[in-house]
Amino acid sequence: MEAQQKKYLAIGVAAVGVLVMIVSVVWTTRSGTADESGLPQETYWMCGNQACGNTFTMTRKDLVKHQEAHPDSPFPPCPKCGKSLSVAANKCPHCGTIYAGGGRGRTVCPKCGKSPVST
Repeated sequence: MEAQQKKYLAIGVAAVGVLVMIVSVVWTTRSGTADESGLPQETYWMCGNQACGNTFTMTRKDLVKHQEAHPDSPFPPCPKCGKSLSVAANKCPHCGTIYAGGGRGRTVCPKCGKSPVST
């Protein structure tokens, strides 16, 4: 391979790398669900009262207001039963089901069985 061909190959590989980086940045920041901080605007919750089991959303702004007004009860009360037993939850990006986070152990949605990070 000639020096000129190596130069063109290196430029091509670099251009593809830059293009992949640009597409990655645009893809990860294009969501309209985050504000300027990059955090999601909605938080997802599940009532810990077994008899209720309600799932609900709360804006991050409303959650902060609740936490400031109730420093001893940082989790929002369930809008259905009124008990302050809520636990943070996840929302499946595939089917929209809100389910208890389960920490690092929960890797799939209980309804559709898909991973939250799968494509």
